[in-house]
Amino acid sequence: MIVVLCGSSGSGKDTIGRTLGLPKPISVTTRPIRAGEVNGIDYLFVTDEEFTQLEAEGGLAEKTEYVGNGRKYGILKETLLEFMEEGQDVYLACDAHGLEQIQAIFPDTVATFYVHADRDVCRSRMIARGDDEELIESRYSSWPDEHEANMKHCEYIITNDGSISLEDIADAIRFVVDSKRPA
Repeated sequence: MIVVLCGSSGSGKDTIGRTLGLPKPISVTTRPIRAGEVNGIDYLFVTDEEFTQLEAEGGLAEKTEYVGNGRKYGILKETLLEFMEEGQDVYLACDAHGLEQIQAIFPDTVATFYVHADRDVCRSRMIARGDDEELIESRYSSWPDEHEANMKHCEYIITNDGSISLEDIADAIRFVVDSKRPA
């Protein structure tokens, strides 16, 4: 099963994903590496040209480009197929547009969750992790549109504002995933 966690930057998608204990296929990105990240572990950091080549060769199951900063993100199709062939559940963190792309390729093996956090909470988390001000402003201003798209495309909504423990959120996701498995 592919567990797709959609939400705004800073909503806690990866924090929840790590709490689930599921592997996350490595994403490809053209954004600069952050302090503490390791190329090939946290992301595959590539040039715009390399990303375009992957896209042209059909190597991406999902891709997105953020308007305003031009940063691109994608998930390698080959990696997802390997996990699926092994019967291994995985989680992905992406936006609603990426969710649509994943569902088009893997229509019967996706559980979708909108990880909702107030826009000011998202902003404070982005500041705390060291995102640059330009990125924060770009993502902060796009929050209303992202919220609307996630509400429209995701099956389930999770509020990640600190009022529910991460383990309780993970347990709820596990319950849904187990209920969606074919008998």
